[in-house]
Amino acid sequence: MADKEKKPAPKSLTQNEFFTALAESTGKNKNEVKEFYEKMIDLIIHELQKKGGGVLKLPNAFKITMKKRPAVKGGEKYINPFTKKEELTKPKPAKKYITVRVLKPLNSKLD
Repeated sequence: MADKEKKPAPKSLTQNEFFTALAESTGKNKNEVKEFYEKMIDLIIHELQKKGGGVLKLPNAFKITMKKRPAVKGGEKYINPFTKKEELTKPKPAKKYITVRVLKPLNSKLD
């Protein structure tokens, strides 16, 4: 086989590069951009909690939702298909998870 050159994985912006790029494109200083970003994160957290309804739409960009997965009781018997032995299921705690969907206007710009 011919030698295949591996391409390095694309790297994401670092936090410093992200804030610098936003500051340059908006004409604001870096501290103002950081302050705005922190306020936006606070708003997202507030909207995803019980008080906010669990859904936040960033216009023309994303829809962020928080979903809840209920707890599952353990102790049920089942046969392990690999070992053919009878085992008990383990209990699993309730879980919250966040999903992010790209909305159509942003998705059409990415293509």
